[in-house]
Amino acid sequence: MTLSVELSEEIISKVEKSRVLYNERKFNEGLDLLTACVHLKPDDALLLFEQACFLYQLGQFDQSIKALERSINITPNSRNHSFLGSILADLGKPSEAAFHYLQAFKFNPSNTYCAYAMAYNGDYDVNGEEYQIIHAALQRNAQQPIDYARLNMALGKIHLKNKDVPGALSFFHTGKKISENFSNYDLSADTLRTQKIISAFKALEYEEMPTSTASNNSTRVALIFGLPRSGTTLLETMLNSHADIQGIGESKLLSSSLEHLAHQFNEEMFQIEHLTKCTAQDWKNSGQQMIGQVNYYGKRWIVDKQLFNYVWLGCAQKLNPDSVFIDIRRNPADIFISCYGMLFGVWPNYTHSVDSFIAAYNNYHLLVTEWKKLFPQNIVTIYYEQLVEKPYENLVKILDKLELPFEEECLDFYKTEAPIFTPSQQQVRKPLYKSSIGSWSRFENHFPEAAEKLSPLINRYLDELQSN
Repeated sequence: MTLSVELSEEIISKVEKSRVLYNERKFNEGLDLLTACVHLKPDDALLLFEQACFLYQLGQFDQSIKALERSINITPNSRNHSFLGSILADLGKPSEAAFHYLQAFKFNPSNTYCAYAMAYNGDYDVNGEEYQIIHAALQRNAQQPIDYARLNMALGKIHLKNKDVPGALSFFHTGKKISENFSNYDLSADTLRTQKIISAFKALEYEEMPTSTASNNSTRVALIFGLPRSGTTLLETMLNSHADIQGIGESKLLSSSLEHLAHQFNEEMFQIEHLTKCTAQDWKNSGQQMIGQVNYYGKRWIVDKQLFNYVWLGCAQKLNPDSVFIDIRRNPADIFISCYGMLFGVWPNYTHSVDSFIAAYNNYHLLVTEWKKLFPQNIVTIYYEQLVEKPYENLVKILDKLELPFEEECLDFYKTEAPIFTPSQQQVRKPLYKSSIGSWSRFENHFPEAAEKLSPLINRYLDELQSN
C-alpha cells in the first residue's frame, strides 16, 4: 500500500519499519510505531488501517474495530470494509459482517471474495438487490476462474438459504467444476502417500517408547482430527469452555514439531523416509519442543484441531506418547454436501467432486483404522450425531480420557466471545441443534450421481454408528 505524499518523512520511516516488524511477527513493537504515527496524523485512513492490522494480530479486536471504523469514516474503500467484515464474522456477528462485505464489493466488484463472504454471512432474497449485484458481476468478462467460482458459489448460497435446493445445486455444480482447475488435489499422490505411511508405521515398535516426554506439571496435548465439516470446531469450542483446557484452533503445533525433527537430518520438511532414521532420543527432543510451544498457556491441556492431524498421528504419538487423540466422525454424506456448498482455500481440495471426496474419505478411513490398531489407548472416537443428541455423555467420555472432571460451562459453549476462525463460526455460537443431522436428505433426490456413489459409505457409517 502506497503512503500519502502528505505524510512527513518521520511518519513514513516509522510506517516502513512497522511493516518490517509485522513481517517478523513483532506485533507489539510495530503497534507502538503505528500508534505514534496515528497520534501525529489522526485523520489518515491508511495509518488507522495499518494500526488495526497490528491490533487484530494481538487479539485486541474491539480496538481494531474502532480503528477500522475511524478509517472508514475518513476514507471508505473496499480494503477497510472487507477487513472489518472479516473481524465481525470471526466474532460471530454475521449480519454486520455481511453489510461490510457488501460495501467492500460495491467499492471493488473485482473483489469477488467479498461477494462470497457476504452471501455466506447474510440472509438475502433471490429477488433482492444483493443477489442482483452478484449476478451482474457474474456476467462480466476478463475475470479469473476463481472469480467465477466464487460468484457462482455465492449465488448458490443465497438460493440455498431461500430453500431452493435445485437452484443452489445448479450454481454449486458450476462453481465446483471451475474450482476443480485449481483444487491442487492429486488423488493418486494422496493414495500413494497413505499407503507409504501405513507401511512405514507398521514397521515401527511403539512399545519401546518412553511413557511420557512431559513432566508432571507440563501441559499435555490433545489433538482433534477429522474431515472438514465433521464437527471439529464444535468439539474444540466445547472443550475450550473447560477451565483446564485451552483450545488453540487449527495451529501448526504438530507440523512445526515435525519440522524440528527434520532439522536434525538437515532437512526443511519431514518426510516418510525419515521414520527409519529417528531414534527414541530424536522423538523425545522434538516432543519436548512441542510441549515447550504450549506450556506458556498455563493450562493442563492444550487442544489443537488442525484437520490434517490424522495424516501424521503416528508421529504425534511418537513425539508425546501420553497425548490424547480425539477422532470425530460424521455421516460422510452430510460432510460431503456441507463441503460441496463451500469454496475452500488453496490447500489440496478434494471437495469439488463426489469422486475426489470419496477417495479422500477412504484414505482418511484407512489411516485412522491403522492408528487405532497401533495405539488404541491414545484414541477416543466421538460421533457427531451422538455428540449433538447426548452432549453430556460424550463430553464425559472425552474428559475422563483427559482425567478431568465435567464442567457445566462445556454445555454453554455457544456463549463464548472468543473469535472463531473456521467456516463453522456461526454454527458454534448457537445452542446445539439437530437439523444438521441428516442434512444430505434434502439433496439426495436432486443429486442422484452423488447419492449412488455415496451409498456404500453411508451404509458403512450407519453400521458403525449403530454398533458403537
